[in-house]
Amino acid sequence: MWKRVFIFSGFLLLFFNVSVEAGDWTKLIIYSPWVEGDVDRFEDFSLEEKDMVKAAKPLLISNTYMVIFKEEGKFYLQPKCTQNWYIWEEGEWKTLFYSPNQGGFCTSMSFIKDKEFFLLGKYGFWEGHFDLIKSSKKDEPFEWVYQKNQPLDYQALGAFQTENGIISLFGLRHNPRLNLAEMDYNGFFLDWETKSWSQITLKWETQFENNWKKIGLSRFPHFFAFDLKDYGLIFLENFPIEGTGWYILDKENLEVYFVEAHVYLFQHPFSLLIDGENSFWLSAPNLGVFTQIEVEDLLKGAERVGGLEIKNFGVFDVDQELLVDLTLLLGVLVVGFVWYWQSKTKEKEVGAEVSDKNLPAISVELENVLPELHANAGQLLKQQELDVLLGIHEIKNLDLKKVKRARLIRMINEETLRIFGNPCIERVRSEEDRRMMQYRVDPVFGFKKNLVSPD
Repeated sequence: MWKRVFIFSGFLLLFFNVSVEAGDWTKLIIYSPWVEGDVDRFEDFSLEEKDMVKAAKPLLISNTYMVIFKEEGKFYLQPKCTQNWYIWEEGEWKTLFYSPNQGGFCTSMSFIKDKEFFLLGKYGFWEGHFDLIKSSKKDEPFEWVYQKNQPLDYQALGAFQTENGIISLFGLRHNPRLNLAEMDYNGFFLDWETKSWSQITLKWETQFENNWKKIGLSRFPHFFAFDLKDYGLIFLENFPIEGTGWYILDKENLEVYFVEAHVYLFQHPFSLLIDGENSFWLSAPNLGVFTQIEVEDLLKGAERVGGLEIKNFGVFDVDQELLVDLTLLLGVLVVGFVWYWQSKTKEKEVGAEVSDKNLPAISVELENVLPELHANAGQLLKQQELDVLLGIHEIKNLDLKKVKRARLIRMINEETLRIFGNPCIERVRSEEDRRMMQYRVDPVFGFKKNLVSPD
């Protein structure tokens, strides 16, 4: 039996015998551990839909969960903690995209957009990240999507699609290597067209801001987030501080609301069925059978938490007075750096491409690899050769090495684009084996000797 529920400030008003058309659903989430007989709770599912759920079990990774998407009459499976995607055809799950990598995207946001398949971010033992990967080509199971101003060491509690991009709300900044572990009480916005992140500021109502300032990482034992058409929802258990319940983002007016609840509804194992509008059905130990929840009804008992303000000029925003001071300071540093570099390299002439008078500061990381990049200008390097050049060849963990390589290439290209006017390292396919990637160092880079020549 399906059951409909309205939740106001922790009270449950139950309405029985409300039929639900299971054919209207667009996403099914089943959270671990898998319990035999789970499928029996989907009373309105067709036999084929039940077979899909059963057939997905062998594809799961230990105590993870899965998401089944229903798109234009087709069904797609994405088992969490993997980068894999499957399609339901001829009574079985057939592989669309497969990668042996596991664990790097356990709490990621998975979504399908314009017939391409995406995973965004994760929170793990070593660090949080907000990397975006895309799967769209059979011969290239996934590719990293470049994002300007990407938040570092960050994982959102909730990430939600809008018409123009993605909004992340609240989050964790986590990296034990840097002794970093702190809450982010605001969020970020990804403009889908420019692939550029901007910072979001949440203008808190006083009572909520005071409560959240008391929260530490240890105060978040449970949370779960999911996306609807017009709303993004985060259910947060926040004992002993007041604030357990629904945090609801209205995507149209960018307002955040709170609905208190005294029961944590997402106790494992649970199943969540989402329709194409703004309602969902939940089955969990605290509810027993599938229970329908309407967001519009939740909002009738909601309090306003605050409004979101998106800063269009990027993550590293500063006010105008501070910007002037930083510009003057940067000018002094640039002049000093130019004098030091010229005296050290004994170069008397300035290259045509870059003027010493307005030379930007170079990061320590880029300065360390400049001589090697210059020495290999115009060369086509194998992946192992590039790893040696970047100083990451001794990293044993292949996933960690891959992430480190991608971030270093991105950082170097951003720096050389800023300083020299063009990126330095280009990924190209091997002519001998099209499955393999090689890396070309820009030949023009070798002529910028006033900056990159070693002693």
